[in-house]
Amino acid sequence: MDDGKLFIYSLGENKTTLLSKNSMRITGDPLWLPGSKELFCVAGSENYLFEVPTGKAKFVKIDVPYAKDSFGLDEQGKFLYFKVLDQATGRQGIYRVSLRNEKSEEMVLGDWMVKDAFLTGSHLFFTLQNATTPENLWMLNLQTKVNQSPA
Repeated sequence: MDDGKLFIYSLGENKTTLLSKNSMRITGDPLWLPGSKELFCVAGSENYLFEVPTGKAKFVKIDVPYAKDSFGLDEQGKFLYFKVLDQATGRQGIYRVSLRNEKSEEMVLGDWMVKDAFLTGSHLFFTLQNATTPENLWMLNLQTKVNQSPA
């Protein structure tokens, strides 16, 4: 990326191709969808999947009324996970959206701060803390959607 532009470089052709549109400014790091030729990118408040090497962009609708950041993909590239912040109440959590049907789903949301979150296999690990509780590590089984402290 250069100044918010997204480029792809072909080693075989020794050629650089601009994937993002001229007016589009990519923010954050692109994410490769596992097993595909697509990249997920955030451009301001909009989200896109880019086909590589064509640069064809598909708008990804994320219908969540909160500020979003810290995006991550599951191992199959089916779901996009992200942290959310309700700016009116200060509540934080984690949501996911299906990249196939764009259906959003709350994973965790509450009166705490979500500091770190990462995916491994069928589990989402994250830390939570609030004014009265120190930071704790939690795990969410993505198949059963049961929260538990792994310690």
